[in-house]
Amino acid sequence: MPIHNLFSLPLYYTEVDIKNSDLCKKLLELELTSTESHYFLQTSGDLNIKSEFAEMAEIIENHAEIFWNEVGYEQRSMKITQMWANRMKGRGFINDHFHSNSLISAIFYLDFTEGDSGITTFTAPFAGLHQMISVPVEKDNQFTMSKFSVNCKKNMLILFPSYLSHYSEPGNNDSYRITISANLLPSTLGRKESLNYVALK
Repeated sequence: MPIHNLFSLPLYYTEVDIKNSDLCKKLLELELTSTESHYFLQTSGDLNIKSEFAEMAEIIENHAEIFWNEVGYEQRSMKITQMWANRMKGRGFINDHFHSNSLISAIFYLDFTEGDSGITTFTAPFAGLHQMISVPVEKDNQFTMSKFSVNCKKNMLILFPSYLSHYSEPGNNDSYRITISANLLPSTLGRKESLNYVALK
């Protein structure tokens, strides 16, 4: 086949085992900020420094290292820069967006009404082309698809490049969704000999 797939985008998802079964209860005890226009509540972005969420932060960092290494970058430990939770009921949703000032982002489905509750959908970087020029697509493949939805499940962890735009689909009136999200950077960037070295503390 003369057509080659260039510049692929990595997406990592897996189910993880959480020993701390009280995470949902602890999240409900935190102060949540209302985002009235989208019908969901959000915590502050400092869950990664709270002791009760240490296990969750460690799990995300460990899987981010696996993701980073399997993509092909030099082995580095990964550090969470921010971690927060979103809680949605019914028709709650999150608009299409990306995460700045990070390289890897994470979404963990802590509590989730499977099948009809705010699944995560990723949009291709060239998706705007389909809005500017209408081209009929006979079949979706790696060259023609403009979006991809993950078959989300409770206890699923998703990792992706932070620049990749994504959004959550609205659920139905009875649906429920609690997710924990995080942004990460490698503990070090660049090389000392190249004078572009950065070490996070």
